[in-house]
Amino acid sequence: HGPTVHFFNEYSFTVSRKIADRLEALYERFGNPTNRSSGAPWSQFYVIRMATDCPTLLIECGFLDNATDRELLIRSDFQEAFCQSTVDGIVDYYRSTALYTTRTTSTGNAVSTTAATT
Repeated sequence: HGPTVHFFNEYSFTVSRKIADRLEALYERFGNPTNRSSGAPWSQFYVIRMATDCPTLLIECGFLDNATDRELLIRSDFQEAFCQSTVDGIVDYYRSTALYTTRTTSTGNAVSTTAATT
C-alpha cells in the first residue's frame, strides 16, 4: 500500500525520488506508513516512455483495494496534503539542481552562467 512514483528515463530519477520521499513522509504523518522498499521504481509504462528528453513520472496515489489507502484517499484534508507534498517534492528537486541564467554583456552578447545551488 501507499504511493508509488514511477520513472523511466535518467532525467526523471532524482525528481521521482524527491516526490516519493515527500509522499512517504505524508503517509507516515497520517498514521499509515508505507510498506514499499522503494517508492520510486524504474518502470516501463507507456505513458512515461513517450517523452525521452524531459522528466516524466507516473504517480500512483494509493490503492483503492487497500482499505487503509482508500480511507485516506477519500479524505479532503489528505487530498490537499497529497497535492502539496507532490509540489514540495518538485520544489525540492529544483532547489537541489544548479540554476542557469543568461545575462547580456555590454557588447550585446548573451552569456550563460551557473548560479550556486540554493
